[in-house]
Amino acid sequence: MATALVPTSAVPHLKYRFENLNPVQSELFPHRENDINIVVASPTGSGKTEMAELVMDTVLQSGKKVLYASPMKALTEEKHWKWTNPESAFARYKVSQVTGDYQLTAARVEELQKADVILLTSEMLDSRCRRMEDEKNNWLLEAGLCVVDEVHLLGVDERGDSLESGLMRLSLLNPACRFVFLSATVKNSEELARWAEKLNGKKTFHIRSTYRPCALKTHYVPCADSYQDENKRDVLKDIINTNPKDKYLIFSHTKKPAPDIIQMLTGMGYTAGFHSADLNVKERIKLESGFRNGELGCLVATSTLAWGVNLPARRVVIMGTMRGRTKVSVFDILQMCGRAGRPGFDTEGDAYIIVDEKGFTAEQARLSMEPTVVSRMLSRDVLAFHVVSGIDRKEMGSEPDIHAWYARSLASFQGHNLDAVLIGNVINALEECGAIVKSPTGAFDCLPIGRVASWFYQSPFDVSYWARNWRTVLKGGRDPDDFDIAWAIAHTYENATKGWLPADLQRDYYNHSTFCMKRGYPMHEAMTPLMTGILEQMRGVQVSRGARVALNDLKKDVERTLLTIRQAGTQTRTYDRGNVFWDMIELRIKEGVDRSKASMMILDGVGRTRADALLKAGFESIEDIVKREGKLREIFKGKIGDKIIASAKAKTMK
Repeated sequence: MATALVPTSAVPHLKYRFENLNPVQSELFPHRENDINIVVASPTGSGKTEMAELVMDTVLQSGKKVLYASPMKALTEEKHWKWTNPESAFARYKVSQVTGDYQLTAARVEELQKADVILLTSEMLDSRCRRMEDEKNNWLLEAGLCVVDEVHLLGVDERGDSLESGLMRLSLLNPACRFVFLSATVKNSEELARWAEKLNGKKTFHIRSTYRPCALKTHYVPCADSYQDENKRDVLKDIINTNPKDKYLIFSHTKKPAPDIIQMLTGMGYTAGFHSADLNVKERIKLESGFRNGELGCLVATSTLAWGVNLPARRVVIMGTMRGRTKVSVFDILQMCGRAGRPGFDTEGDAYIIVDEKGFTAEQARLSMEPTVVSRMLSRDVLAFHVVSGIDRKEMGSEPDIHAWYARSLASFQGHNLDAVLIGNVINALEECGAIVKSPTGAFDCLPIGRVASWFYQSPFDVSYWARNWRTVLKGGRDPDDFDIAWAIAHTYENATKGWLPADLQRDYYNHSTFCMKRGYPMHEAMTPLMTGILEQMRGVQVSRGARVALNDLKKDVERTLLTIRQAGTQTRTYDRGNVFWDMIELRIKEGVDRSKASMMILDGVGRTRADALLKAGFESIEDIVKREGKLREIFKGKIGDKIIASAKAKTMK
């Protein structure tokens, strides 16, 4: 029986621009005020954000806070913009963000305590729950609702376990908090609903729908030898020529083919742009606005856009189903396809998936099958990441405690047993890397490496590598050169065991290996992109294409990375070179400047231009500025000179 549509006049304060809620929203409506969980599995474009808002509205009116967890920072930024816009019904509430650049300050603590809606990435949800006691994150206890957008992220490698752990922790800290899970249609959405019920003990209402205002048509387009980018471009050209006036969103699984795709589109008379992780916030906003308002007819993007902002197009083209030698996950493909069709503009959307002719039938079958969300928790490295935090927090003092924690996981709920062999491997690995110690009675205790990993939400294996690396490059009071610094940051467990080498960095790998051999440093192929990126950035030269993603990932997280490295030294009492040393490295990686210019730019009030002026005047260090204060005041008079002198004196005192 069809659900009667609920008129939007039933909630006039939410300022809807349409007369009725759609069928899925109407099905949710009568349950919004009940003290229950809600799980919605429906296609992209079915109005799931509005469904979340219906429940958020009732919770906020009751005086409780709302947590909104999403897969990516870009999505939290979009929601922040939406809900702080004066036209939004939620603009009367205080909306805050907690993403990867989160820094605990008194002002931030106060802001979050006063906030009504707190937007988090899934990793930040888990991390803030971990640090509940240390950081006094009482706002977690005041939440009446946690909305989880794209909850099928639970089934995605390297991301899903953080969300799973975060939900486990939050439901223990605040069992009164309701859950609203929003997902694309997945085969086991009812199982996720039952797991939510187990977490907080609340009944769960499950909605499963195929409703989509813009009907989606999926086309599988064969391509001969799709490993050749030129062949896929020819297929793309044919697709566009069939409907040349439509708006296209083109997904490329790697960045390498993008310039040639842009060049082809430009030659066809289209204005086109490229959306990737390389863009800063201003560049991204400008590009997205240009696509929305029609300045760009085509937008080429990496898969990050599929999980990020709501940027639909009439037609979507997916350039193959492989990322290097690995099949692209069905979840990624679904997210990309879901961008086809613009509600309010189109009645339907078309998604074209370019598939290699060889194995075409099998690949079409794989992608056509509704995916199942399977927990990513059950691996040695993932478990070690979460267990070391549990030991640090005194939550897991023995093996029975680990089993009790695991019993609440989605992995356990799905029938995946945590056997003694795997537990033994996890504990042995943590002991070997110096993260924990196990007493003869079987009790666990955290060591400095493990504590630092827990505090900074890092892999204990990476922290162990960093501690060894920096002991080596700082041994005997050495002043490490740029190669030492690049190697000591890039040589991690992750880079020693995973990843691949871009073709354009083969020569760099050979050169780095030769240099490492001379210095007695280990070297692995997968370290090359980050090493090359750091070296080129610190030398102030253009960063190679194959190194940009690795460098940008570091730049976004460089403060946390260096804090981790520094704390690993101070906690183990093996190294620390003071604030100026670490500030210099951070500045050089962020700004792309050499050592001499960075030595000036770490001073308050000194940017690139003033740094050049100081260097030209013969200043060689901060100490030199303090010694020659009179000379500096000849160059910078008044308040600017005072500021630079005061900063130099403060830094030489540390």
